[in-house]
Amino acid sequence: MFLRKEVHSPFLLMKQRYDNTLTTYRIAPDYTGLCRIKTDYTELYRNMWKYVGICKIIP
Repeated sequence: MFLRKEVHSPFLLMKQRYDNTLTTYRIAPDYTGLCRIKTDYTELYRNMWKYVGICKIIP
């Protein structure tokens, strides 16, 4: 159960940040908003592989 929570925590964090980015982008649409969305996606995938790798090694 602990490992499962660790795996999903970065997804929840990134989803919250992504939602905030979309809100900012809708209020003030500019290229900065698009760059932040792209950066959040990159960080999400990096965290996903990092946590998936840890959980594959531990068991």
